[in-house]
Amino acid sequence: MNIYYRLWPLGLAFLSSMTFADCGPEPEGFESWPDDEAVPVESIPRKHWFRSAQGWVVAPSQCQAVEAAREREAAFEAFTHYFARTPLDGAIVDVQHAPALASIRAAGSAWALPWRFADDTASDNSTDPRTQAIREQIEAQLSSAGRTPDPEQVERLVERALAQHPPAAASPATTLEPTALRHEVAHKLFIEGVWPSTRPGGTQYGGDAPDWLDEAAAIAAESNEMTAGRRTEFRQLAREGKLVSLGSYLSMTHPVFNNSDLRELMREARERATEEGAAVLSASVSAEQIAEGRIFYAQTRGWLDYLLQQTGNPQILGDMADTMRNGQSFDEWLAQAGSDAGLPGSMEALEAAFEAWASMPDSLPLTKNQ
Repeated sequence: MNIYYRLWPLGLAFLSSMTFADCGPEPEGFESWPDDEAVPVESIPRKHWFRSAQGWVVAPSQCQAVEAAREREAAFEAFTHYFARTPLDGAIVDVQHAPALASIRAAGSAWALPWRFADDTASDNSTDPRTQAIREQIEAQLSSAGRTPDPEQVERLVERALAQHPPAAASPATTLEPTALRHEVAHKLFIEGVWPSTRPGGTQYGGDAPDWLDEAAAIAAESNEMTAGRRTEFRQLAREGKLVSLGSYLSMTHPVFNNSDLRELMREARERATEEGAAVLSASVSAEQIAEGRIFYAQTRGWLDYLLQQTGNPQILGDMADTMRNGQSFDEWLAQAGSDAGLPGSMEALEAAFEAWASMPDSLPLTKNQ
């Protein structure tokens, strides 16, 4: 049932027979912003506002908003599974509206993530036959109700119809990168809900947590396809002896962030974000850093799988975070709680056990969640 059935119950044979894009299953509570409610930030047009049970989405089209909300829902499920906490609702915001991020948070969103949606509006369709047919139908509906059509109201309703029902040629599968979005939402959930940042912007990769833990929280939320790719790469690295020693891995800075020029760019971008509400960073990363980053991501997936298998505790990341956030180092946690958790009680023994596990061809699980 679409907006026209809610507004005008009769005379809709033409609109109801039109073929609209199928955006796929909608997440719980998904809807475009109701006409009778003010949008949270008035500077962003109403047609870009959507919401679901997990928060708001500001997107170019309904299909993109549906897909973004689905990915956010998946990140929420993973966060609940691995950290046994209730995630904080947040907003995914088209990067073109990034200057409004501070206003969106002030309006009640616990976090706001800017996201660059792909451009799925190739041309102005204000005068195409389909749009004109919708416009004429709306005008006829208003006139039949004894009202003189107001041009601004008509155009607003036309925009709403097009936002809710994009042309069939617009396919969500070709205009979105959902798995990357799920990963970034999971970062936000961890930083906002588990281990926030208390240091000046630009001085660290994520929050105050060790970078491996921050990254593990995001990698834990990735799709089955992305997880399978990480595991394949981890096996290859283990076979080639290219894994980072565990002691170094657990204390290292994220390889991509471990660059003074990039850190300075991020510091400047975050300062602008503080002053202006948001800033978009564009920078080059060397091939060497990209390679180091791939190792870091793959090893994080393997390390997470090892922890889940050996401890049998799906909330092991949350348990570690709680203890380490209160001042304990990983080594101290391991000495005090490692044996009870099913792990060796010293770093030396843990390193040997992890390397032996990584070298086993069937060490990694076939399914994502343990």
